[in-house]
Order: sequence, then structure tokens, then C-alpha cells
Amino acid sequence: MKLERLAAVLEAAAEETVATACAETKDMAQALCPVKTGTLRNSIAVQTEGSRGTVTVGAEYASVVELGTLQQAAQPFLQPAFSQAKGRMMSELARRLRDA
Repeated sequence: MKLERLAAVLEAAAEETVATACAETKDMAQALCPVKTGTLRNSIAVQTEGSRGTVTVGAEYASVVELGTLQQAAQPFLQPAFSQAKGRMMSELARRLRDA
């Protein structure tokens, strides 16, 4: 059935595109984050399982850098990276469904 084939295509495409999007998000976030010692940049990690993925930042002060404080201007690095990767991921999923 066509619906079952589409479901299989979507599942495979989701796994591949999520893994790619997470890797791109990590790479872009590392390129965008400010560097003093490298701890923040080196604490960015990816974990994927099936069609789910997570990009985490382990440095305790990551939210202060990303969001800023009253005394320190925000220096966003994770959100811009995620936004760009998300757009590409959605476009790729749509393309793969059209081609199925």
C-alpha cells in the first residue's frame, strides 16, 4: 500500500535528517559560540536515537552566554544554529516525501 510505503520512507528520512540536523546544529553552535577557554565550545554534544535527537551544552554558564544578564549582553549561539538546521531538516523531509 502507498500509505505504508510513505510511512516507511518518512521513518527512514526522519532518522537520517534528524541525525544530520543535530550534527549541523552542533557544528554551527560551536562556530558561533564565543571562545575564551574553549570549555563552552567543547561542551556542546549530540545524542540521537532513531528519529529523536538532542543537542546539549554542558557548560554551567551556557545559558548566561546564550541569553545574557542585566550586566552581560546575550551572545546567542545555540538558537541561531538550531533555527538554521531546523529549516533545512524540514525542507529535506518534505522533499523526500514528495519523491516517495
